[in-house]
Amino acid sequence: MLKKLISRENVFRFLVLALVFSIPFGTKKFLFSFFGAPSEEHSAFLFGLDLGIVFLVIFALRLGLFKKFGTFIKEHKNVFNPLVGFLAIAFISILLSPLPNLAVYVWVHLVFAVVFFLCVVTALVRGSVSFHSLAVALGLSAVFQAFVAFFQFIFQRSVGFSFLGESVIDSTTKGVARIYIEGIHLLRVYGTTPHANILAGFLVIGLISLVYLWLRDPSSMGVKKPFSVDFYGLLVISVGIFFILLALVLTFSRSGWIVAIVGVTGMLVLRFLKREKRKRVIYLSALLALIVAFLGYFMWFAISPRVERLTMEDPSVQYRVLYNELGGELISLRPFGVGIGSQSIVSINEGLYTKLGIMRAVDWQPVHNLYLLVTAEIGIPGTLCFLFFLGFVFWDAIRISGEEKKWFFEHLYGLEVQTAMMMLFSLLIFGLFDHFLWTLESGRLMLWLAISLLFGIGAYTRHTS
Repeated sequence: MLKKLISRENVFRFLVLALVFSIPFGTKKFLFSFFGAPSEEHSAFLFGLDLGIVFLVIFALRLGLFKKFGTFIKEHKNVFNPLVGFLAIAFISILLSPLPNLAVYVWVHLVFAVVFFLCVVTALVRGSVSFHSLAVALGLSAVFQAFVAFFQFIFQRSVGFSFLGESVIDSTTKGVARIYIEGIHLLRVYGTTPHANILAGFLVIGLISLVYLWLRDPSSMGVKKPFSVDFYGLLVISVGIFFILLALVLTFSRSGWIVAIVGVTGMLVLRFLKREKRKRVIYLSALLALIVAFLGYFMWFAISPRVERLTMEDPSVQYRVLYNELGGELISLRPFGVGIGSQSIVSINEGLYTKLGIMRAVDWQPVHNLYLLVTAEIGIPGTLCFLFFLGFVFWDAIRISGEEKKWFFEHLYGLEVQTAMMMLFSLLIFGLFDHFLWTLESGRLMLWLAISLLFGIGAYTRHTS
């Protein structure tokens, strides 16, 4: 029994789930800075997640999981061809960087994220890990982050999880994200991520995971008779949803709020299209409405200023517009990019920030738009490869080979496909407002996990149907 429990297959399964759970953990060791003072974008770190990916690859190779991967790649060459082109163009862009060492470091971490993508896809297609277990891991991790965030808000400081990457901060720490309400500075919660917006992004995909678990029919899990199993399971999930929504409010991330509304609404609408599943959707919609009304009533004093200030006069909106202008200018001047990881370096060296009126060094940040940032760094051809890759991932997930005319009515109704689709779609919308999906470790892995879930569950469904 013990031998079976610690078999390589089980260790591989555990590593996949543990890595998914650990995505928001920022455990890292500072090595050195490539440019200026130490920062997330311009310094080298050894991340705990890097080591986890290395161990995952080792076990995958020991199990021979990649032996038939060549055949799988040929079957899905429409996905892998643009992915290879994307990585190749990103590598070539190193030659354009003013700091090639930094560019190599960023490219290697992009490759690590893609390797993580390949491992999760392999695990799903082989059946080593189920979509359900990955959703549970994501949901549990999001609930854990929600509790950390709740206590950070209560105490208005970090709560002692620095070994998991929690920033040591309080509401007075210089440069920390906070809001100003009725003469009081309130800390925007980080969880164990580097920023409140990153936590919001992870909470959104964790929330979608719990919505999936709530909507999932217990009979699909082999539960045939006891109503109590379904009732108590839904009760636990509902409590988790409440705390995730509470933490999402406490991030004060307006982008996160918008994306959560889009993602969850998309899930409910897609599921409502299937007539026999409507009752469960209606119950969950009522529950979500009650939670939102409760949080809105008791937290409106903090929510309303963030909503009312969402105008062009808001500094965060103004800076995002300026960053996007900067990205557009770089693309027009250098359509083949300035080098991966090098947008802010080039912008500082050439005085582009000050030219746009961004005078403080603390505000010299990357372009706050995933697509403009990618294009500015690796060029228009690289971005086209990335977009083609994403497009084919979506297409592969929703079509049934040889039965394309029936995909909307048959395949899209699959709850797993809907869930993975809304996770990825939500993050891609978030990418319109922020840069962390490209520049930061937890953000990169979050994005590539969502891609792997959609591609992996689509490939698994098609291969087993």
